[in-house]
This record gives sequence, structure tokens and C-alpha cells, in this order.
Amino acid sequence: MISRFLYDIDGEYPSKPSVYKCYFGKSFFIWKAKALQQGLSLLSRDLDIKFRKGYKEGDILSKMVDYVKKYRVSRFTVEVLHQTDDAAELLAFEAAELNRCFGSPLCLNVSNELYLPKWIPLGDIERFKATIQETDDDQIDQEEKAIVEPVIEPVVIPAAEPVLAIDVPEVKQPRTRKRTPAVKIDLTKPVARTGGKARREQAKPKLKKVADPVVNLESTAEFMELAEALERRSHGKA
Repeated sequence: MISRFLYDIDGEYPSKPSVYKCYFGKSFFIWKAKALQQGLSLLSRDLDIKFRKGYKEGDILSKMVDYVKKYRVSRFTVEVLHQTDDAAELLAFEAAELNRCFGSPLCLNVSNELYLPKWIPLGDIERFKATIQETDDDQIDQEEKAIVEPVIEPVVIPAAEPVLAIDVPEVKQPRTRKRTPAVKIDLTKPVARTGGKARREQAKPKLKKVADPVVNLESTAEFMELAEALERRSHGKA
């Protein structure tokens, strides 16, 4: 059966167990094969079948099928990442690559969990799991060693430098003249004179005005006698 999906390999590689990336433009799919050429042919065929007939929910190729349908891609490029006859080493390399790339929006793998095909011996799978466990234990040990109580060092306060005493001459403050407070004048009242005339008037003795004597005349005869006495006084006759 001829697949509609063609591929190109980025170099010449022997047909041996491999981990590789299939690029559809910038997006990629990480996969492995027991033999490089045979594995690529099977992948191309499975992709074509699921492209035409559909796939089950959770299928490992589902994101890749959706991508080629949406963008009408019919050719991909293969980048060989690692080749080895040690299946445990192959699994370890694939696991590391998946963990590194899975968070990328360009990754077309549906999970970062490894797919364990039947062609990998059970002994190699157990050895791979043991290697992963040792790696996890070493990582935990390193993290525990990194978590240490902070060392509180004593704070040394440097001694204060001696202060030199300097005689500062006393500075005399300039004398300030006291200012006479301003006198408020009420312009609505007459202003008292303070000139020379006012002082002269103040210097004069104040005479008490005596009222003219009042003569109480009891009778006409007394009045006549008084009148005659005043007339004689006026003519010098006592």
C-alpha cells in the first residue's frame, strides 16, 4: 500500500533502532523505531489510514492527523536524534526529549508518557525503569542537599571614629533696636492738639469762677441805705 504522505530524511543513517522527529513545517512529532527505514514506512502508512478513516479518542497520532488535515500537509522531514542498539538507552533518550519538548505548542505528541512497543525486550524495559529510578533518587538527594538551614553570621558593627573637638569662637549677635509700636489713630474722633498753644493753655492756672454775691434785702429801707453807701463810696465820701 502506497501512502499519500511522503518524507525526507536529513541525512544517510543505518537502519537501526532510532529516535527521531517528524517535522510538518515547524510543528513536530517525536517517535522511535526498531529500524529507521521500516519504522518511517509504517508511520507514514498509519498516518494515511487514520487520515482517511479517522481515529479513536486518545489515539497517539490524533494531533498529527488533525494537523495535516487542517493545513493540507502531505510531506514531512525526518531529523534523526539518536541511534543505539541498547533499547534501555533508546527509551531513556526518548523520555528526556519528550519531557523537554512536550510543553511546546509546536509539539504534536498527545502525551509525554512513553509508548512501549512489543519489539523492546522486557529486560530492557526493567533496566530503563531502574535507570529512571536512580536518576530520580539522585535528583532528590541533590535537592535535599541544596535545602540547608541558612547560616546566620554575626553582624560586626565597626567602632565609631573619634570625634575631634574644635573650639568655635563665639559669634556676637548684632544688637537690634526696639521699634516703638505704632499708635493707632481713630480718624472718626477729633484729634487733641499737642502744639505750643495747647501747652500754653495747659500752663495757665485754672481760676475757679466765683458767682456774684447775692444780697438778700429784707426791706426797702435797707435797700436805700445800701444805695446811699455805694454812692458815697463812688464820690469818695466815706
